[in-house]
Amino acid sequence: MIIRALKYFELMALQRKLFRKAIFLLLYYTYKIKITPSKRIHKLFSGKPENFREKQPDKETIRLVKQAIRRANRVLKQRNNCLVQSLTAREMLQEQAQPVALFLGLKTDKNRNLIAHSWTKSEEIFVTGEKGIKSYKVIQKFES
Repeated sequence: MIIRALKYFELMALQRKLFRKAIFLLLYYTYKIKITPSKRIHKLFSGKPENFREKQPDKETIRLVKQAIRRANRVLKQRNNCLVQSLTAREMLQEQAQPVALFLGLKTDKNRNLIAHSWTKSEEIFVTGEKGIKSYKVIQKFES
C-alpha cells in the first residue's frame, strides 16, 4: 500500500488530476448504470456539452487519459465493464476538448447468445475496449 502511495506522488500533477477524475467517474458511472432504469439509459449517451469547443487533437492528452483510466481500474480492483470505461473516457476527453467517439457493438457466441461491447476512440487511437473488437458489429456510434 505504501509503495502505491509513493508511485502516486511520483506522477506529474496532470496525471494525478486525471487519475483522481478517472476513479471518480468509474465509480459514478458504475452506480449510475445500476440505478438507471433501462428505458432511460440512452440519456447517458447524450452529445457534446453546450460549452464544448474542440481543440486540435492532442495525442499526448489522449494517451494520458487512457493511462489514467487503466490505473484507476487497477486500483479500484473491481471489474468495471466496458460501458463504464467508455463513458468515463468520453467525459474525460470532452473535458479536455478532445474529439471522441463511443461505439456500441454486438456479436453472437457459438450458442447464438448476443454479446454486447463498448469502446472509445479518439483520432484513431483506442482509448478503451480495444481487445477483440474486430468480431463485433457496430450498431451505434456516438461522436462528440
